[in-house]
Amino acid sequence: MEKKDVHLHEKVGFVRLKNQSGSIVKLECFFKKEESNDPQRIGESDYYEVGQARELNVSELGLAEGVWVTAYANVKAGKDDQGTTWLQYEKGNKRKAEFIISGVINFTDVAFNGIIEPEE
Repeated sequence: MEKKDVHLHEKVGFVRLKNQSGSIVKLECFFKKEESNDPQRIGESDYYEVGQARELNVSELGLAEGVWVTAYANVKAGKDDQGTTWLQYEKGNKRKAEFIISGVINFTDVAFNGIIEPEE
C-alpha cells in the first residue's frame, strides 16, 4: 500500500529521527518548495544505531523559509525510507519535527511522531 503525503501547516526549525529499527541509518532532510514538487535530499548526519537519534538544523542547510521538510532515512545496506508528513521550515524556529524509523533492513517505515516544543 502506497503511503500518502500529508502537509501540516506547522512551522519547525529542525528535523529529528529516532532509530527504533534493526538497521543502521543516516538522517537526511527531504524538502520541496511547493506541495506538488518532487522532493530533494540535503544535509546528513553520521550513521547511527538503534536506540539513538539525530537531528538536523534546517537553518544550516541554506533552504528558503517556507519550504516543506520531512525526514529521509538513508538505511545502510538496506532500503531507504522517508516521512510522508511534511511541515514548513521557519528560520529561527526552535520546534523539532520528530520522526521514528522502525522495521528491519529492507522493510523500514518512517513515521511522524509529533513536534517537540523547545524548553523554556
